[in-house]
Amino acid sequence: MGSSVLLTVDVDGQSSKVQALPTFRTLPGQTIWLTFSPNTLRFYDSATSLALEAK
Repeated sequence: MGSSVLLTVDVDGQSSKVQALPTFRTLPGQTIWLTFSPNTLRFYDSATSLALEAK
């Protein structure tokens, strides 16, 4: 019912959060393929939860 779906995915043994369109559907444990637009990626420090910025 929101503007997006937030998924927790395992990428090569690392847990990551991925935002998808609200119409996206998957099942727990299902393999999905991800594509990224470089200008929409955001990274956060796992210890502080603060956003990391490119220099």
